[in-house]
Amino acid sequence: ADIEKMTGAPTRITWLRGINNEGGFNPFWDAYQYKIMVFDTKEGKERELVPAAKIAWPRITPDGRKVLYSKSKKAELKDDSDVWIVDWDGQTNKFFAPGYAYAVYRDPETKFQWAYIGEKFLCKSLKRYRIDKPSVSEVAFGTAKNLTMQELHVTRDGKTGFGLFPHPKACMMNMTKGELGPPQAEGCNLSIAPDNSLLHWIMDGSHRTVHVFN
Repeated sequence: ADIEKMTGAPTRITWLRGINNEGGFNPFWDAYQYKIMVFDTKEGKERELVPAAKIAWPRITPDGRKVLYSKSKKAELKDDSDVWIVDWDGQTNKFFAPGYAYAVYRDPETKFQWAYIGEKFLCKSLKRYRIDKPSVSEVAFGTAKNLTMQELHVTRDGKTGFGLFPHPKACMMNMTKGELGPPQAEGCNLSIAPDNSLLHWIMDGSHRTVHVFN
């Protein structure tokens, strides 16, 4: 009830939890395995969606029906990974595309949902795949260098992104041209409002303060 008062609607949430509630500082680099947890205000309780593995950064699709996540094929997630997709009920969990999942987005005109995926941990290009038909993909941009998978979020119209390029430098991005703006702050765990207001925020390195920008 408290969550719905804050969001104004039924809400779904996903996060990572280490085995036996243990975990490290960063799923990219540490040796821990994580499971994907979810919570639905309509269900009223948390539950495990994906068993523990070397995984990171689950992203709920805009329609709330699926979760995308990156799964390592080696000891460390930064070395090599694939993107997997799982239904909210956990019944179907399958390979989606090679690479790292950065962000999900729904085109306001076509209503197609897209996943932004980099070919590796520090990538020089970014592709977007149609979530309902991953065989359909296109280059999102290819001019920016040293992207990090850790954070990328886009506005509702898909024209502006906010992310770490690379960590810990947070920059705005012109998603159409693939051009970066100057660094605005340093930190992690950032986001941008899911509208076109360009309101965005980032947590500082101490993980004690959130900086908000308009």
